[in-house]
Amino acid sequence: MNRFRLALLSVVLAPAFVAAADVTDPARLFPAGTLAYAEVHKPADFGPDLLAFVKGSLLEDSLKYVHDRRDATKDARDLTNKDEFGLIGLLAAPEMSGEFRKLGGAAVAVTGFNDRHDPEGAFAVLTGESTAVGLAVRGWLTVNPHVRRVGTASGVPVFQVRYPNINTGPNGQPLPVDAAVTEGPSEPTFAYTPGLFVVGTGRPAVAAVVARFKGEGKDALADAPAFQAAAAKDRHPGLFWYAAPKDLCAKLDAARKAGGETVDADAYALFKLAADPRTVRAASGSVRFRDKGLSAAAAFALEPAAKSPLLDLLSSPGATSDGLRHVPAGATGAVSVTLRKPRRAEALLGLLDAVAKAQGILGRRPSEAAAEARDKFKVEGADALLARTAAVTLVAPGRQDLPAGAVALPLLVLHAEDAATAAAWAEVARAVAADLSGAAALPDPTTETVGGQKVFSLPPAGLPWKAPLHYAVNGPVFVAGLDRTLVAAAATGRAVTGGPVDLADAVAVGTFSLGGWVRGLATEPKEAKVGELKPATKPVAQPFRGRGRRFPQNPAAEPDGEQVKLEAKALADWFDSLDGLPAAHGVVRRTPAELRVEWVQPGAHGPAASKAIDKLLGWLDRVNARPGNPNGGTEREGLFNGIITKE
Repeated sequence: MNRFRLALLSVVLAPAFVAAADVTDPARLFPAGTLAYAEVHKPADFGPDLLAFVKGSLLEDSLKYVHDRRDATKDARDLTNKDEFGLIGLLAAPEMSGEFRKLGGAAVAVTGFNDRHDPEGAFAVLTGESTAVGLAVRGWLTVNPHVRRVGTASGVPVFQVRYPNINTGPNGQPLPVDAAVTEGPSEPTFAYTPGLFVVGTGRPAVAAVVARFKGEGKDALADAPAFQAAAAKDRHPGLFWYAAPKDLCAKLDAARKAGGETVDADAYALFKLAADPRTVRAASGSVRFRDKGLSAAAAFALEPAAKSPLLDLLSSPGATSDGLRHVPAGATGAVSVTLRKPRRAEALLGLLDAVAKAQGILGRRPSEAAAEARDKFKVEGADALLARTAAVTLVAPGRQDLPAGAVALPLLVLHAEDAATAAAWAEVARAVAADLSGAAALPDPTTETVGGQKVFSLPPAGLPWKAPLHYAVNGPVFVAGLDRTLVAAAATGRAVTGGPVDLADAVAVGTFSLGGWVRGLATEPKEAKVGELKPATKPVAQPFRGRGRRFPQNPAAEPDGEQVKLEAKALADWFDSLDGLPAAHGVVRRTPAELRVEWVQPGAHGPAASKAIDKLLGWLDRVNARPGNPNGGTEREGLFNGIITKE
């Protein structure tokens, strides 16, 4: 009761202790040389869109949802184990949205690297007019017994988490603990002063943010010309991000040279290929709600006369959505790129060579392999055929039937200028298969008609992806892939619905399926027996295996049998609900000064999104019904235990 009275008194008196901060822009909390930055911009304008996102779903009235569930259940776990759903509901509550809209903003930034080549940075929240957020932070720093003060920054206390080493004497009583607290050089560090809450990688990172909040810093990120130019285009209410590729790559290169494992080598190589620090001055983008949809954009400000393999390929305006006609239904995504005359072959083969180099692939470059196959098997060269090919479409299938052990590959669609060129590509496919398998002559394909489209198939023997290569020709269109049914569907084509509205300066267009993408991450593709090829079928949703704390359990307590089936069914229902969302469409634009990518996901506000939210809750609810800890205690294999580590 005393704690309740104290909390109530704090709520009443808190506004009197909140000082108006001079800093209202999160970008002023970080230096001009910040390497990477992301913020929630103008929460007051962004909040209503978040409420509209959950409107019509169970989260719109979480209080009703939780108690309807309790009233209808006959399972005791629904009465004792559903507290997490109450917490989820609170995050979507209108009261929470109201406090969110009072915030001045929130941002996270990487500002540099320390002597051990680990990234340094901080996450900062300008609490603005929200007294509830400030009170919650103050309460956590005060009530949590493991939070200890390790120093100050501009007169503001700085905290880190410290667990005491408690020893007991012969009588079982705790021995005195060392009252001194040693500051950790690189670990989560916290500070709070009215108007600002900051979490950093160490006291120096936190101190720098606090100093700028107090008006003691100079040369803020908000004043940097590159940041201002990016903000003028992309700093809308929602999520805004910014990066300085040249400086960021220099720091990462130094860290990697010193032996630091900062990022995955392959991922970093592809990042440098896309955001080449020699050609990209700054990168920025946004994620926001727009026209009842969700919009994402990424812009790369280019150096004058910028050149790179990727920019060389993305240099021909005039892209249309016609290439998307050859994307089979259910595909995870696709991109269609127009090829610029007269350097079509140089641009595409140059990019393939650059990708191979970035991935550290040894041996022949793709351009060299194509030339050798041309000379050995006396077929028309890929360079000559590319000169008569207007566009290339690459498709990531959502579902493929593959032989056991096969490596999944995307579908390749080539849009030739005439039927003769498309037919010549079929001969090149035979030559490539023969070259890769070490055959002395071109293999003879088998044929099968699928949906009225003739499909040719080459045997898998010796091919590195361990699956037959299928291809088809339909007029000026050539398609190759590993799933016969999908190859036929892509060659046949279909009507395009929706798509990018504005194709001005477009060099590429694309489509993206949220359901297919999520399904691909969370499921395993169905595998057929070697030599057995069946029509594409939906993959089976695998039971979710969390990475949280595990207790020694007896067989009866494992989530097997009926529980596994129910979880898989709930997960599949969620995937199906995501399929109900309209396909997203994107466009890549190129001007001399900028390369810009924009994607729009329609239906973020509406029944389809509400259904997807409800089905996600249904799956989480099912995961939360897992058996409890057989060793006793109150902890259990539940929602958060199965997804994140729960203290």
